[in-house]
Amino acid sequence: MGILEEFGFDLKDLLKIIIILFIDIIIITTLLFVVKYETNPIYQQNISCPIVSKKIVREKDKITYKLNFKLKHFSILNDDHIYITKEEYDLLKKSDEISFIFNTKTKSIRLDEEKFNDLIEELKMKRR
Repeated sequence: MGILEEFGFDLKDLLKIIIILFIDIIIITTLLFVVKYETNPIYQQNISCPIVSKKIVREKDKITYKLNFKLKHFSILNDDHIYITKEEYDLLKKSDEISFIFNTKTKSIRLDEEKFNDLIEELKMKRR
C-alpha cells in the first residue's frame, strides 16, 4: 500500500491537485507581472492639466460634480473629466491645475490621488 492510498488519494486525485496548483502559480505570476508592469516608474509621466469647466450633473435624485480638463497632447485618451465630491467641487476653481499620471506604455491616464489630496488640504487651509 502506497502513501497516497494511506491518505485516501489515488493517482487521479494527485494529478488534479498538481494541475490546480500549476494553474494557480500561472495566475499569480501573471497578476504580479501585470501589477509590476502597470506601476513601473519607467513608464510613468506626471502631467498637470487645468480645469476648463466645472459642472453639476443632476439626474433624478442623484447629483454628481464633474471637472473637465483640456488634455493637450493626449488626444488618444477618451477621459477628459473626473467626478469629485461636493466639498472638492466647492474648493476648486476653474484654471486650477490637477496632477495626473500618464502611463506611456499602456497609454492610460489616472488622477494622481496623492497630489490631488494635498491640493484639497492646501485649499482647505487657505479657506480657514
